[in-house]
Amino acid sequence: MPTVLFSLTAELDWGWRIEQWLDPQQLWKRSLQGFAVEQLWQNSTSSHDWQVSFRQAIQSQGIWQHTGKLRADSIESNWYLLAYPCQLENSSHCYLGVLQTTVGGREVEGSNPCSEGKLSPLLRHRLRQQELALEHSSDLMIRCNNRGFITWANQALLERQNKSLDSIVGIDFTQLRTQPTERHTLLQMLRTGQALNAMVEYQTEEKEFYLVQEKLLPILSDDGELETIVIVQQDLTFQAAAEIRTQQQLQTDALTGLPNRKGMYQSIRHNLGRVETHKQPFALLRINLDRFQRVNDAAGYHFGDYLLRSLALNLRRVLGYGTELACLGGDEFAAVIAPCYQEEEAIAIADEVRSAIAISGSLAAAAGISLTASIGIVLVDTNLTEEMVLDRANQAMFAAKRRGGDCTVIYRLPLHDSIRQEAALQFALRQAIAEQELKLAYQPIISLRTGQIISLEALLRWNHPHFGYISPALFIPLAEDSGQIESLGEWAVHEACHQLVEWAKQPDLAHLRVAVNCSFVDLKTERWAATVKTALQSSQLPPSQLIVEYTESAIAKDPAAAIALSSYLQDLGVDVALDDFGSGYSSMAYLIQFQAQGLKIDRSLITPIVEDERSQAVVRTIIDLAKRLGLRTTAEGVEEREQLELLHSWGCDFAQGFYFSRPLLADDLPDFIRNYEGLSL
Repeated sequence: MPTVLFSLTAELDWGWRIEQWLDPQQLWKRSLQGFAVEQLWQNSTSSHDWQVSFRQAIQSQGIWQHTGKLRADSIESNWYLLAYPCQLENSSHCYLGVLQTTVGGREVEGSNPCSEGKLSPLLRHRLRQQELALEHSSDLMIRCNNRGFITWANQALLERQNKSLDSIVGIDFTQLRTQPTERHTLLQMLRTGQALNAMVEYQTEEKEFYLVQEKLLPILSDDGELETIVIVQQDLTFQAAAEIRTQQQLQTDALTGLPNRKGMYQSIRHNLGRVETHKQPFALLRINLDRFQRVNDAAGYHFGDYLLRSLALNLRRVLGYGTELACLGGDEFAAVIAPCYQEEEAIAIADEVRSAIAISGSLAAAAGISLTASIGIVLVDTNLTEEMVLDRANQAMFAAKRRGGDCTVIYRLPLHDSIRQEAALQFALRQAIAEQELKLAYQPIISLRTGQIISLEALLRWNHPHFGYISPALFIPLAEDSGQIESLGEWAVHEACHQLVEWAKQPDLAHLRVAVNCSFVDLKTERWAATVKTALQSSQLPPSQLIVEYTESAIAKDPAAAIALSSYLQDLGVDVALDDFGSGYSSMAYLIQFQAQGLKIDRSLITPIVEDERSQAVVRTIIDLAKRLGLRTTAEGVEEREQLELLHSWGCDFAQGFYFSRPLLADDLPDFIRNYEGLSL
């Protein structure tokens, strides 16, 4: 029979109001939750009778029942009402009631006001067992016995759990939760008649997680004993997800669904308060995936995003919902462990983090990538600021990276200043391009046959407004670790190509070529190859005027990728050269495998050649071998006239170094070239 359930509570100075309104079949045009009880019959011709019966029920704390017409905005105008009083924890009373439509103008069986003895058992059955209209409710419903074991569940719950009623009956309901709660603790509170309301995560048989707003409603017997527990859940996944996202989007990472940096700040702030008021220390773990950019390069950004989502899920599952986990952006996570009294506790949790990474790492392994993390830990037992806590964890994380990654470091006072500086530089590097702090400097390359400047090497320079000049030897590795090197490489090749086109408008500069460096990260991504092509097209630079240089160490990490990219670039008409030759361990093998037009002899071999006969022998051998293979040779780091004369006598083609010029900014180079008188040998 069409039914509506409701409850009434007395509010100070406000009279009786409808606290809950359950209308699964939408028999009313709107919910009356929050309305005064008088509005049930507003504009009804029998309102006086309703009010009289209600006052009598209140005075006697007895059952309230009536049949008649309610307000006009219900679908059915004739209703039968039955409600009984229920004592609350604070000794006040509420009313639990049922509204049923009458059939053909006739009262339902047992609705005679004189048949109170028959109505009371019916009411108890209907209300306490929650089987009136609940089976088809969109809310998830569970009924448990007084020990918390499931005796019934409605269809919506069974469908959400993907289980049958037989398979779920007899289960402790807390075992359906992602993190099972201590059942006895809940039962103690429910036995007092206290209703519980919380947001809880549940899981299905297939380990699918969903969030519900859950109410635990205790049903007590006449002698005050807990008889039944009714659980009503609103599935936020479907019904309120959009609203929750709107409310939490400023503190939520869009990719993983975890709290973001703002959310983590709030968590740290909350726990700092507990340090001060309850003397309850906590630990912060800063988790940074090692060289995660390589995952994107090898398998694409879609796979990288999928891997991060999988990792977030595994971290949440391993750490549990008592641990506050956040994604600080990209491949960086943080976790608050509260309370945490010993460093050993935090280290043990860091080991659990590694277990979660290992699970997700099996996905990366399919792409030939090892997934590890550098973890920094700070134990907080004094009242610091949020920034200080994150900064200390960050310093410890950078210390772990300095040790090669895949390890955990605990913050100690003091860590080296260089670690703090590296952390600050990595953050500053993200803003460097946008703030135009990065520049290209160009070092001239001289022909040892004609003595003239024939090409330039483009080199990145960074002058930070606070730190001043920062060596590429420092910020390039940071860029590679943080994933910024790809953006730097894209900017550099575009800038170099457009600058050379500008210079070509001046006749005495039109012959110049420019060499740009390709990092290991650039080497492994098709995106960078496309960037070279786009840079040539947008600048209208002839491909023959661009040279791409690979370091020997980059090629050693992935020879197949180097060969493939080299072939692509040469098809475009771009020359390829092997940089820093002689600094690695397999140089001769790479000369054979790697099809290039030139090689640069590393400065470490050039510096001692004036006095060291063994260095002379090595450099002469490299030059002779290169000639036999048809490769042009360039000596790097030439600083003395004697070096230059030896290289010329051995047949080296080109040279660059401080003997000729330091790297020059674009504004200074044209005048230098015009004033250069040429090399005389």
